[in-house]
Amino acid sequence: MPLTQLIEPRMAHTTLAGNDSLGVLELAVLAEAERITGIERGALAIDWLVQARDPGRAHVSIATTARRHVEARMETASMAGISLSAVAGEPLAALRAMRHMADTELDVDARYLVCWLERTGLHGWLVEAGDVEGAIRYPAA
Repeated sequence: MPLTQLIEPRMAHTTLAGNDSLGVLELAVLAEAERITGIERGALAIDWLVQARDPGRAHVSIATTARRHVEARMETASMAGISLSAVAGEPLAALRAMRHMADTELDVDARYLVCWLERTGLHGWLVEAGDVEGAIRYPAA
């Protein structure tokens, strides 16, 4: 779907520049996945990808399924002695993964810092109680 169908055009520009410090896109994707599936977002496994198409236009691909399906496959792999892992090259995917791990490893009201270092620079997020409080990008987009 077009990115501007999920979020306002002015927000789409900052999101494409890698500066979605308030997680606007994430919230919009979660709401859309919930709307499409009719399943509460907490019971979904969701991933998405933003792709620039034509100049000034971007599309969001959303993949979602009931979380129980993913967990069943992970459990089956584990019972077979297979260790599953994922590598994400996208900063927001790393943020989502760290927030997911924090949900299981830290206190619900924990405050922590997530950093993603890549060839083009550093992304950092301050997270408290699962919500992004602030973000930094160096060098700035």
